[in-house]
Amino acid sequence: EEVPAEEVKEEPVSETADVPAEDGDKAKKDKKVALKRNFTIYMIVFVFALVFTQALRSKVSNIFFGFVFFLPWVMLIYALTARMTLKIFMLCESVEVAKNQPYEYKIRLINESIIPYPFVDAMLWLPLKNSVRCSLRTVKTTMSPRSDYTINNVVKFPFRGTYTIGVENIYVYDFFRMFCVKI
Repeated sequence: EEVPAEEVKEEPVSETADVPAEDGDKAKKDKKVALKRNFTIYMIVFVFALVFTQALRSKVSNIFFGFVFFLPWVMLIYALTARMTLKIFMLCESVEVAKNQPYEYKIRLINESIIPYPFVDAMLWLPLKNSVRCSLRTVKTTMSPRSDYTINNVVKFPFRGTYTIGVENIYVYDFFRMFCVKI
């Protein structure tokens, strides 16, 4: 499915976007796997399941506890498979374009597996409508099995300079949004 770049949601740009991050901040942003807020809800359900199992000692409570115990492991493995199966391609990563000359860019996100990924966030550097500068935008998409998502556009830059167009990061979440995996 092809989407024009104008339909991509724009992230608010902060005043300190060009300030380099400190080492501690960079370590937080470079995590490959992160726990999200829903994991705390899972921990509450886990404690409830543990108490429920110990109090009733029935087969139903044991099955419920088994489900709750193995759920995060299955979801983590599911989210980690996205690192092997989601691919990003760009038509041209680096090019010099003369002032006011048209330039066509194309970014493709491809799911090569039979596993669907319903929660994919791609952080992309794309030109603004007036092409004065490029900004970081978020694309939230669902990747069906064996599908692709394409963003293409023709742009004219009115000023000389260096413009960055491309992919910053891709984040994949599991079904319960307990884990976030950076690709």
